[in-house]
Amino acid sequence: MITAEEVKARLNFASFYTGELRDLKPGTNGNAMALCPFHEDKKPSLSVNLETGYFHCFGCGAEGDVFDFYQKRHGVDFKTALQELARLAGLDPDAEDRRGEEQGLTLEAFAEAKRLPIDFLQEHGVIEVKGGNGRPYVVFEYRGLGGKVIPEANRLRFSMAERPIAKRGGKPALYGLWRQAELLAEEGELLLVEGESDALTAWLYGLPAVGVPGKTLLKTLDPQFFQAFRSLYVWEEPDAEGWAQEVAGRLKDLPGLRVFAMTPPPGIKDLSEAHCRGMDILALVRQMQREAVEVITLQEEQIFISAFSLLSQHVEPPDNIISGGILPRGGGLIIAGESGDGKSLLRLQLAISLATSLQFLDFEIRKSRVLIIQSENTQREETYRLRRMLIGLGLNKEAIMDNILFLKPSLRFYLNKSKSALELEKIIKDSGADVVIYDPLTSFHNVNENDNVAIRQVLDTITQINRSLNTTAIVIHHFGKPSEFTTNAYRTRGASSIKDWADTLITLTRKNHEHKILRLLEFLKVRNGPEPKSLLLERDEFFLHHITEAEMLCPPEKVAEIIQNQGGTVEGFENLKQLISQTVNCSPRAAATFIKTAKERGFIKVVSDPQDSRKKIYVAV
Repeated sequence: MITAEEVKARLNFASFYTGELRDLKPGTNGNAMALCPFHEDKKPSLSVNLETGYFHCFGCGAEGDVFDFYQKRHGVDFKTALQELARLAGLDPDAEDRRGEEQGLTLEAFAEAKRLPIDFLQEHGVIEVKGGNGRPYVVFEYRGLGGKVIPEANRLRFSMAERPIAKRGGKPALYGLWRQAELLAEEGELLLVEGESDALTAWLYGLPAVGVPGKTLLKTLDPQFFQAFRSLYVWEEPDAEGWAQEVAGRLKDLPGLRVFAMTPPPGIKDLSEAHCRGMDILALVRQMQREAVEVITLQEEQIFISAFSLLSQHVEPPDNIISGGILPRGGGLIIAGESGDGKSLLRLQLAISLATSLQFLDFEIRKSRVLIIQSENTQREETYRLRRMLIGLGLNKEAIMDNILFLKPSLRFYLNKSKSALELEKIIKDSGADVVIYDPLTSFHNVNENDNVAIRQVLDTITQINRSLNTTAIVIHHFGKPSEFTTNAYRTRGASSIKDWADTLITLTRKNHEHKILRLLEFLKVRNGPEPKSLLLERDEFFLHHITEAEMLCPPEKVAEIIQNQGGTVEGFENLKQLISQTVNCSPRAAATFIKTAKERGFIKVVSDPQDSRKKIYVAV
């Protein structure tokens, strides 16, 4: 079989691209430039390297090698592009197939063509047999649930130019039945592909999959086999749109099974082809699963469910990690604030409460195992803070045992990169964590946080991990640059989709005080419960936060002191409110309360202006 490398070595890239792009002109950096055919390009934005064949559009972002270009330009799959470009390179793409038909097909040749190890193939019942004419061919053994070979279901392949065929009078079956037990171990998810090669490729990567011997052979989909699975992801090849709908119709009587349609990226036909092209299969499949669309079967008797039917069902109340709907199981909490205001201290205190089921501030906590993934503090800093907090709470290290885990700060993961996200998901799964703390959000991506679509995809990846592993997320985030016209809700840095994603958004704000460390905790969004009142917190010498009286922020004597600093009098209520707000960093409403309290307790008094009785003057007593 002719390879892509052979074609690239023989193909004249300059001649090819000149034929495809009539306006191709040499650029200043050695690359050629042309109008991009993949979007309405008015100014040449497509750059082509005529030495390597790689292209990149600075307008729409299209890029790839010469095969990607041909597939995208002509709407064909990789196999067709390979054949056509081979002919342009002066190669005969059909020569080897003709020789193969005459010589037969060895297991070694099949393994080489599909890039599958021979011992792996033999282990899964793919064997070489010689026919009566002495020509070799490959047999795919089909086995039943008990592992016994089903001879009448076996399929034969005589050359790479031909598809596998069943024996005369054969009885088709599902490829992979005998692997049911190990497939079920993968948390109820299953991939459905067409053909033996795709199924074998999936198994090579450890993916739970079964293969249908042909798209039309839906009778091989035995509902009894699928009833133990939770999610079925159907790989829809470009020429098989709607196949997932047919599969869902076949399995419509399984109420516990959800069917999803997976669409490969442009230019990719099936899993085997993606593997042969050297793609990252695990990342590809995970990305396709994230983008998969759930199939609703029109064949089902009941497409709509009445409100009466819903109300007749028994539904368990929401399971909260933090009471009051602050953090539901499987949800997401964002804690935002300025750098240096103590967000990491608050999340560590929260982690201890989760690990021990101790009350956190005013909230009840469900005991949980916590994984902290952070990159801003050293391991030494985290250890020191943790030890001080435990002393302050009167706990020893045995109280938390292994319920708090830290990932090495040097490890980095980008949730906008499929492979990286998959690696992180595996680590979280291995940790056995119930709650995962991501600190800070900016360490988990390299996209523009002001891009609503890009940052939402990052957060949706956290949601996907939650759903896949039954975890709950706490995300630490930073404020944007301050402005006199913005509230804390809109100071949360980045796109609005960050706030939209969160079940609960909490902000932590510094409050000035001469002797104490004070922070204001505000609940700016609580999707699953009433928004609690803001809490003024005081931090002690053990780094622990405790609820304190709001009056501590500006006691009556402080109000009198502020007036004294202005010469003993301040003209007008609004002026005094503004002075207090600026001095102690509080809201105008809080300042009004402080003035009222100071007046009631006799620390200040109000007199009329001798020149204008309508004006009031505030005097320190």
